[in-house]
Amino acid sequence: MQLNKQQQRYLALGILAAALVLLYLIIFGPVVSRYQQANDKIETLTFQLQRYQRLNNSRPHEEQLLQQVNQDSPLRAYFLEGETRSVVSAKLQQHLKQIIAKTGGQIVSTQGLPSSQGNEQLLRSITLKVQYKAGIDQLKELLFALETSKPGLYVENLSISSTPIRNSSYARKQVLPPLNIKFNLTGYTTGRDTL
Repeated sequence: MQLNKQQQRYLALGILAAALVLLYLIIFGPVVSRYQQANDKIETLTFQLQRYQRLNNSRPHEEQLLQQVNQDSPLRAYFLEGETRSVVSAKLQQHLKQIIAKTGGQIVSTQGLPSSQGNEQLLRSITLKVQYKAGIDQLKELLFALETSKPGLYVENLSISSTPIRNSSYARKQVLPPLNIKFNLTGYTTGRDTL
């Protein structure tokens, strides 16, 4: 089958067009596609970088606001303060001694207990194991003072025991010995993770 000159031109142009399309798809298409993907990625990363730079530039202001909120918080008075666990524990012991000096009684011993909670909790607890001797009225005043004091403290594992009543031959009346009281006193701090 013979093609006339015009058909041969169209066929040549078609082959040329097909060759150009094939060349574009094989060589230039992937290059242009990669270039476009790289451009899109650069735009995305540039946007993220600008956003992070804005956040970083606003960080000092945000930290100052957070510090101000922490200082102005009405709940701050309910937490124990200190940089380390031993400092907070010592402050808690001092606070307990001040309350007992007002209410009466005698501290036999205090001992700091290790923290038993995981790192996922925001508040760190400080617990003292307390052994104390006092009368029932003094115990009542102590518990009331601990309940209503700031920082907020919690009494746990309260154990009260006493020795039997003995008769005094001197005064011919019954003498009530002091109660032996044991309890755990817990307070919370918003201190650092080193606590």
